[in-house]
Amino acid sequence: METSLYLYLAKEKVDMEKAKIDMNLPKSKYTWQDLLEASPLNLMDHWSRFSKTGIVGDPTVASVDKGEKVFDACMERIVDLIRDFKTLKRKPRVDHHREEPKSW
Repeated sequence: METSLYLYLAKEKVDMEKAKIDMNLPKSKYTWQDLLEASPLNLMDHWSRFSKTGIVGDPTVASVDKGEKVFDACMERIVDLIRDFKTLKRKPRVDHHREEPKSW
């Protein structure tokens, strides 16, 4: 996904000759990496333990078209988030601090 996005945004900076498949994440029924479905357990190990290249995935299938679709989808969600945030009703603040103790 990231390679496609970068191809769309700055194709001249991407050297696809260096793109290598690196899918060496350990298999587990409780943790995995998937953009569509989160695993029940989120475990972040040091990448060097499972990646020979510093990436995980298959950048060889990246394309400008995919990058444009990812970019457009992200922008739609960001605009939607901003519009939703603007409609939130904000109540006035209340100071819940206690008064200073009175001297005896």
